[in-house]
Amino acid sequence: MEQNDYKKFNWWVEVFTIFLIIAEIFFVISHNALQKNISAIIVQILVYLVLSIIFFYSVTPEVLFNESDTPIRLKRTNISKETSNSFLKIAIMYLGLTKLAIIAVFPVMIFSQMMLKTNPLVFLALNFIVIFYFISLFMKYLALSKGYIITKLKDVILNLIFYYNPEDERAVVDKPVGVGSTVNLATKQGKIIMVTILAIPIVIILGLFIALALAGKL
Repeated sequence: MEQNDYKKFNWWVEVFTIFLIIAEIFFVISHNALQKNISAIIVQILVYLVLSIIFFYSVTPEVLFNESDTPIRLKRTNISKETSNSFLKIAIMYLGLTKLAIIAVFPVMIFSQMMLKTNPLVFLALNFIVIFYFISLFMKYLALSKGYIITKLKDVILNLIFYYNPEDERAVVDKPVGVGSTVNLATKQGKIIMVTILAIPIVIILGLFIALALAGKL
């Protein structure tokens, strides 16, 4: 499959993301809260630019069409180039929606605090669930474009997002789809590594919210 068979961005996702940022700016201005939220807006714009650059340079044939030696416990069949391209376009669409969901974290925080006068933790949790869901769909359609047969979300989670293979004794393996490494959650060492990786951001986020709560800003 040639690189020109797909586009790296969906224009409507990018337009909606930019519209979301502009609408948020007008919202805080209309509520005379620009000065209070200017740092969050600047960070949001920087995050959007950084994600756009990362996604642009990550969506390459070397990443999308890389064939890993790590075994995937999914059935595979031959599909036509047209079908593969169709699945790949959907995969890239969900990659764009993942970026949109990440950017939405900032307006969700601002809206929940300014309009609902409530702690944004619940809304942020829902936002992260949406992000994970879009990532799952991206991985699903990327695998479908390679001919893998996927019928359940569990197949995506345990074979593509995470790696769980009791028959593989390795704790760290190459990613089944894409490039890079991941851990085998079927091994004891893999579980320890994953818990450690997940614990670091959780501790940082909880510490931040505790600090803000003690300072009376939540």
